[in-house]
Amino acid sequence: MAVVAWSLLLTGVLHLVKRFAAAPNNTPDRRSLQWQEAGFLLFLGVMQGLELGLANKSLSLVSVTLNRMIMACCVVFQLLTAICWRLEGITMLKWLAAGLLVFGGITENLPCTPHSSIFVATLCGPHDEVPNKSDSENTFSGWVFVVASVLISANRWALTQHIFQRFPTTSAVRNMTKMQTLPYISPGTTLVCLVLAGIFESDAFAQLQAAAWDLAVPMIVVSASITILTVCELLIVDLTAATVMVILSVVHNIPIMLGGVLINDDRVYRNQLLGFALCTVGATVYFAARMRDAPRPAMAAREALLDQP
Repeated sequence: MAVVAWSLLLTGVLHLVKRFAAAPNNTPDRRSLQWQEAGFLLFLGVMQGLELGLANKSLSLVSVTLNRMIMACCVVFQLLTAICWRLEGITMLKWLAAGLLVFGGITENLPCTPHSSIFVATLCGPHDEVPNKSDSENTFSGWVFVVASVLISANRWALTQHIFQRFPTTSAVRNMTKMQTLPYISPGTTLVCLVLAGIFESDAFAQLQAAAWDLAVPMIVVSASITILTVCELLIVDLTAATVMVILSVVHNIPIMLGGVLINDDRVYRNQLLGFALCTVGATVYFAARMRDAPRPAMAAREALLDQP
């Protein structure tokens, strides 16, 4: 977490330098950003920092298998959050898609051991891997951290969609590019990650001075990757919905699996293949359900203008 915090700090500094270097060429939309809008963006960064910090800390308190199983349920949390925020209509087809995604995520992360039940052993098939941690090592604090991380993540994406789709079209934040919003989001994320790293990983700061030069290049690479990833995530939520972002984060394991098979000759087990297949079907069902939804008002108005002679 400490390395991520310093990488986020570097990312924030780069964004701020770019922001003030481009100040003379500011457009009216960028200058007219209201304090309330800037506060919403800063709060998004704070939520992201809490999400990252709690998720990373939970990995030391619960088994990786349990962590991934709870994370697989994030689609259900996101659908419930979308209902509470009234961001999109939730149909039975979408609930079916969520069920397939959750079941697929749990299946691919099953703890396959020689002591598994007959049902689990059948799903796992021949399996020679043993988890690094036993379920007996799971703690109540770990449960709280990982569930809190999922809840914060669901509401962060919901707030992001609300800002980019429900704010007035004349507001500055709606007219800014996603890259222009990062200098307002990054400080919150960086500050929270540094505080949590100081609380949970205080020893890492003591070792940072000795390892500073060795970490310089990795932090620059991580910072650039965080920038690209964040911009892409914001664009996805702006153009589609928060639920779409969460579903894509679930199915992104598929290209990772393929890369491991092709590059590292990793072995893929029966439960993982079944889980990936269920996630793929679930994502397909959800996107089919979204195609039946009514278009967003802004998109509908834009299409109406294009159709005019």
